[in-house]
Amino acid sequence: YDKRNFENGGFTGARGDHQRYKAMASFQSHFKGLFFSSLGLGYEIVEYEDHALQNTDNFALQASAAYMFSPKTQIGLSGYRKLNNDNDFRQGVKDNLIQLDIDYELKHNLHLSTNGSYRSYDYIGSARKDEDTSGKLSLRYLNSAHIETALKYSYFDRDSNQSNLSYNRH
Repeated sequence: YDKRNFENGGFTGARGDHQRYKAMASFQSHFKGLFFSSLGLGYEIVEYEDHALQNTDNFALQASAAYMFSPKTQIGLSGYRKLNNDNDFRQGVKDNLIQLDIDYELKHNLHLSTNGSYRSYDYIGSARKDEDTSGKLSLRYLNSAHIETALKYSYFDRDSNQSNLSYNRH
């Protein structure tokens, strides 16, 4: 259960105040220290206090898996499907993500990591749809248990069906 009250200052449109109900069941597995996974399935409902906004519901998913490909290489896959809300878009957004991670220990405490992700947004009550593609590459040195030094590069691309909202950065 989650209750949100948005403070909107001088905004005079529909308020995004809502109550969220979510139920999930999950399953976790571990196999010989080589494979780890978790899967959560459920359903969520968002009820808006302002009748100008339509209540929404959604199938919810949270999943992750990690495989120790070799003693120095770990491969991970994760994803989710959920409803999001913010002050900019009060009706809600169906948010979907899938991400692949690879981590390789080049030498003791020196790791080369990469990940790639695809994320889609479906704006409820609007024709707007966004698709994000991103990738990251990093070289990390673990100086101690609490300190690391890293060199990172990232790329991000948003493709929106509203042309003024498409962009990329790196």
